[in-house]
Amino acid sequence: MNRRPTHEDLVALALGALGRDEASAVREQADEAELAAVERHLELHDRVPRLTAESRLWRSIEAEIEAEPLAAQPLWRRYWMPLAAAALVMVALFMPNRGPEVTTVHGDVARAGDRYTAATVARLRLDTGTVITMDAGTQIRLLGSKRLALGAGRVHLQVPPRTGHGFVVVTDSGLSVTTLGTTFSVERGPRVGVTTGAVAVRWNDAEARVAGGESWTPQGLAAGGANRSWFSRPSLVARIEDDAFFTVTVKNTMPDSIQLAPPTGGEPFFFVRVGDDTPVPVEPESNPCPNGPRTLDRNDSFELRMRLPRSLEDREAFFVSCPNWGVTAEVKRR
Repeated sequence: MNRRPTHEDLVALALGALGRDEASAVREQADEAELAAVERHLELHDRVPRLTAESRLWRSIEAEIEAEPLAAQPLWRRYWMPLAAAALVMVALFMPNRGPEVTTVHGDVARAGDRYTAATVARLRLDTGTVITMDAGTQIRLLGSKRLALGAGRVHLQVPPRTGHGFVVVTDSGLSVTTLGTTFSVERGPRVGVTTGAVAVRWNDAEARVAGGESWTPQGLAAGGANRSWFSRPSLVARIEDDAFFTVTVKNTMPDSIQLAPPTGGEPFFFVRVGDDTPVPVEPESNPCPNGPRTLDRNDSFELRMRLPRSLEDREAFFVSCPNWGVTAEVKRR
């Protein structure tokens, strides 16, 4: 790290949300007094008692009752507090728990209450900022804004340190993964891979701390963290036809059939970035998913023809990507 750590860096360090290398770099560059102040602030925050009606409101009510005889109080003042308390209890019991707000970023996801089943590789975004990528066939249940039960398949999570601290993933095999704000993957297998940050893993009687660049299985820790090749996605190969057009070949190289979902919300299928230019959307001449999700069996492929955003210089490279399918290809003009 060649810059002075920000306040957010110090908070992430104090919370344990950085990988080992990143944590060491931040600690080396951090001002000791400033870091100590952040750690002290977090410690005091955890120790501050919550203000409840019992600790403040009820004492004032008792003082009023002692100062004024009950017989002298109007009827509405005698009974408003019990009635209000009963009303609050009724609201808590019967108001439905809406749970977190969930947005489907892309993919084909079926929802039944708090349960979600992905027919294709899909991505969900919670109102807390957590992004959940689900492999095709994955089933999850959102038990709250910070708790997810994995019933089948694999998930890849991007959990922001501020709003996602303490996010928990559990499985029926007894696996429990708690994050401090990180990017990681969980397979029901069980297997856990961490890209950045750190998670605490509990499985039966075993406990482990898995940092960025590491993976965990019941056999122990290993180098090599979350691997996005866990997710069923196609390969993408592009070639230049002439000065104006290029062609991409989409092929299923996975051992099983996969489904490719169209983007949601009118988003483009493909983006092209030439050199250092800003990526621009490009549309294929034919719709790759004209009737909804498209199934590709093993080794099946199809081609799409698109127009280049501009002409290319000799040996100039461009990148074509399909964010919805999680694939990118690089092409260089010879």
